[in-house]
Amino acid sequence: MKVSFAVESGSKRALVSMLVMASTLTGCATRERLFSEQQGSARATPVLRIEKHIAQLVRSNGDWEMSQFRKYRQEDVDGDGSDDVFLLTTFEHGLIWRRELFVCLSSSPERVMQINLGCKGERRAEDFEIEDRVIIVRGKAYSSTDALCCPSQPYESTFLIANGRIIERHWSSVIQTK
Repeated sequence: MKVSFAVESGSKRALVSMLVMASTLTGCATRERLFSEQQGSARATPVLRIEKHIAQLVRSNGDWEMSQFRKYRQEDVDGDGSDDVFLLTTFEHGLIWRRELFVCLSSSPERVMQINLGCKGERRAEDFEIEDRVIIVRGKAYSSTDALCCPSQPYESTFLIANGRIIERHWSSVIQTK
């Protein structure tokens, strides 16, 4: 028997109560199972914080999130042994779009950091990875002859997390070699 619940209140006490009820209903009311569920809840907290932050942004400024372009990653960058959450997504307002990077660290899950990675006519972040606690964003920048639909110049930017902020350390055009 599989039991699932939707939690909108965000209350940890309510979540733990529902986990106890679900474990009892499924016959799995053991201390290890509850501890495992609580750890899963702790890992989900940064993701939920980012989702709440995005919902507040959409409500406050009327932008539309183009969620089909979302890219999530989880990796430890703050050194606490728990994965941190990273989201690259796109917002649209009229005919203009912009790419944003959101980060929520496991060491401070109550805080969501955000940085604009570029917009239509400037540059389009397409993907990112994390290496040695550095966020590497790759995409395409617009040349002076590019149409607004189609940036053509590959670029790479590197970002660090410092003092509770996402800081762009380096931005460069990538020269393609064949």
